[in-house]
Amino acid sequence: MPTTPKAAWDTWVDKNPLRSWRHKNKVTILRAASSLDVTVTTIQQWERGAVTPTDENMDRIAAITGDESTASKWSRWRSRRPKDPITP
Repeated sequence: MPTTPKAAWDTWVDKNPLRSWRHKNKVTILRAASSLDVTVTTIQQWERGAVTPTDENMDRIAAITGDESTASKWSRWRSRRPKDPITP
């Protein structure tokens, strides 16, 4: 169990559905961005929880990951967001 706000944040980010899939399948962020027709920055923002993918992009993520439950997993992941360790 994470003991610091930074550790809790890092653990939460690692559980992002797209990030988890990328790491499990050894897919680079560049390859994922290309497959989803978005920028690397967009993937980074999604994986950090700064931005939520649009419904269209969520469908694309589901298609490349082969996981029809991506949207519900994403929603559960977002609901567990810890306090951002950088923002006071």
